[in-house]
Amino acid sequence: MGRQTRAKATRKKILDAAVDLFSQRGYSSTGLGDIIDRARITKGALYYHFDSKESLATAIIEDATDRVIGAFDGVASSASPALETMIHGSFVVLSMTAHDDLARAGRQLAQALGQFSEAGATVYYRHWTTAVTTQARKAGDEGDLRPDVDPDVVAQTIIAVLLGVTQLSAALATGANDMLTRLTWAWEMLLPGIASEESLDYFQQYLSRASVRFGQPVAPPD
Repeated sequence: MGRQTRAKATRKKILDAAVDLFSQRGYSSTGLGDIIDRARITKGALYYHFDSKESLATAIIEDATDRVIGAFDGVASSASPALETMIHGSFVVLSMTAHDDLARAGRQLAQALGQFSEAGATVYYRHWTTAVTTQARKAGDEGDLRPDVDPDVVAQTIIAVLLGVTQLSAALATGANDMLTRLTWAWEMLLPGIASEESLDYFQQYLSRASVRFGQPVAPPD
């Protein structure tokens, strides 16, 4: 195994160990020594790749962002209407957050680092803002948004919904299906306020199909 290949393998071991520990214990309760022990590497090997716990967490956020935004961009690359892309993409992203360890850790760390450093959190939120804003503006150009709504405000609202749904479901520990159900409820509330009159029925029907595809929603609580 060449030096470059070994370095890549070591970096992956460090990141995998950090993802596991940050997910299990949280950012504040995990030390670099814990990561060294879990990865079974030397202190020098860790510091060769990362000079601090924050830089390690930021690398995880960047990798997670690339994975999640890549999935969203895959949805956006279709010929579907942009508002449909935002609905479909939101389900894809939340499903990944629930089932993909890296995606979940990236989201958790973006929130955790926001309390200590803007750098890591900015990476996560900036990319999200760009991706969703692009689609919201496209939806406006396609005539699927109400003429009295600002596409940039629509994008910010959708991002806030995604973050809020994941945060609430994590806090209540109610699981992935519940998270996707809450997302369905949020879109049911949002669509009448943002979709054009001519497009509303189509996107409401699309939402119904998407919610079934990603997990049968339950009725709202009484």
